[in-house]
Amino acid sequence: MNRFDNISVVIQYSTNEFPFLDANLKQCSKFSKEIIVMMCSHLFNGNDEDQNLVNKTKELVNKYLNVRLIEFPFDHFNMQTPTYWHNLSRFLGFHFASYRDWE
Repeated sequence: MNRFDNISVVIQYSTNEFPFLDANLKQCSKFSKEIIVMMCSHLFNGNDEDQNLVNKTKELVNKYLNVRLIEFPFDHFNMQTPTYWHNLSRFLGFHFASYRDWE
């Protein structure tokens, strides 16, 4: 067993970061067999994600066998701060991770 076999990576993502996603996935794949990309349906300020880049993101993620894209909905009726959505994304990603031996 490789010493990195039990490392899950959670990447908090919006389409603003699309130019960097492939490089991040390549590098994370060097040390992790499970990469989870968390993406909200909207930017954390409530603005829409770029749907063209959402589609490109899905195509890119599908090229990696060890990557899952998890989308979660933005609630316009629950207008929290961007910090709330950031932390929710991390929390959800943690729960989708397979390797959580620190629990």
